[in-house]
Amino acid sequence: MSEESAHRDLLLTDKSSNDYPVSDTFNNFPNNSNAMGEIKINPENKDKKLENEIEDDYVILEGTEENPLVGYIIDGVDFSYNDGPEDMLELNNCVNCKIINCTFHDRDRKGNFIHLRGTKTKGNIIENCTFKDHTGQDNNGGEAIIIGLDDFSGCIYETTVRKCEFINCRGDPEIISIKSVDNVIENNCIRASCDGNITVRHGGRTIIKNNVFEGSAGGIRILGFGNKIIGNYHKDNDNDSVKRRPLIIQNGLKKRDPNFDDNDQPKNVKGDSATYAQARKNIIEDNVYDNCGGPKACVSWGWKQETEEGKPEHELEPENNEFRRNILIADRKDSELINFINKGQGNTFEGNKLYGSKAKPGDLEQGQYEEIKGQPNIPIPDTKCKAS
Repeated sequence: MSEESAHRDLLLTDKSSNDYPVSDTFNNFPNNSNAMGEIKINPENKDKKLENEIEDDYVILEGTEENPLVGYIIDGVDFSYNDGPEDMLELNNCVNCKIINCTFHDRDRKGNFIHLRGTKTKGNIIENCTFKDHTGQDNNGGEAIIIGLDDFSGCIYETTVRKCEFINCRGDPEIISIKSVDNVIENNCIRASCDGNITVRHGGRTIIKNNVFEGSAGGIRILGFGNKIIGNYHKDNDNDSVKRRPLIIQNGLKKRDPNFDDNDQPKNVKGDSATYAQARKNIIEDNVYDNCGGPKACVSWGWKQETEEGKPEHELEPENNEFRRNILIADRKDSELINFINKGQGNTFEGNKLYGSKAKPGDLEQGQYEEIKGQPNIPIPDTKCKAS
């Protein structure tokens, strides 16, 4: 970042007026900027909004546990900060804030597009945004969106990510990384140029529904308790890696997240750490796997993550999950629905359907699926993928 851009006046527009610049500059407001290249919005200056394009600065929306930032809206801003490892946009202790119609793009180093964190963060919405061209470093440390953090895995965030588009997001194995509770990821489009998954890594009770995954970009990876994977559409995933198949139900390290109590309720306070919790009581239903070929099954059930030497193995297999009414279409490519790497106990498999001469049940038994003759009527979820 140039000295000129670092010291420039950061102009804001007033939410009550379309005329700008305003008489005061960003750096003249109290507690707005604590570092070169940093723009900070807090409860004291939340009547101001950002410029339409932000290239040389990263942005922090910041409240505190005692005084969260409430109701701030970012609408139609173009973010492209790439000068340091900081996230392009951070929401810390924010409540009912909205990030809408924004674009996040052109990142070739570590650092995320958006990171939500803080004990009091709740009810925020990310809608109709585009995330593209995050190539990161070593395919690690560059998520498009992180919702939470290890310490906040028991916090009820109720974040919604919907109607967004992800293009060439390759900065981390997790395009969306979820480490909190009660979030909704719906009607998003993950383009074939991406490389990564929507992952419930810590926390739980997240709903991932009606998303479209194009090509071999990746899929959905699940750990933890009480998640719902419903109505997602995966087309032409030929990825030969078990870690990028349409659905991965993963083995866990501990029975439950330490930030949940013994009754599987989130504690909703900041904890000290998280863990890879056993996949328990998740619901996977009404998803469509359309000609997902490759050497691996569409669903990798009980995948066991490799661990470093001397660290404990992930031995807790999936338990008491429901896999029902999912459809495999395979009229063009040899496709197998499910592979039980580790089947686990108490899981239910019922009402699943196979269509096409190349469709195979994999490890499902008779009675857990049926072969159908007529072309199924598949409603494609309403996403930006559908418009192309």
